[in-house]
Amino acid sequence: MAKGSPAHEALGTVLFEARKTTGLTLRQLATRLQWQHSILGKIELADRNINVIEFIQVARALEIEPTKLLAKVVKATGL
Repeated sequence: MAKGSPAHEALGTVLFEARKTTGLTLRQLATRLQWQHSILGKIELADRNINVIEFIQVARALEIEPTKLLAKVVKATGL
């Protein structure tokens, strides 16, 4: 269950859906990023914030143009 603000929940959902669309597990994406998989899980559940540099790293690890992924976040959050 997500605990963050509605905007953070929307961000987590967008990242989750992008990861699923690419067919990657949390562990596979974490390996690409050289992060612990629990960090990604917390981001997807809005239990942890993500900064812009981390966002770009995640987008690139997903092989998605960061600006395209950001546009999905903007649409999902309504910001």
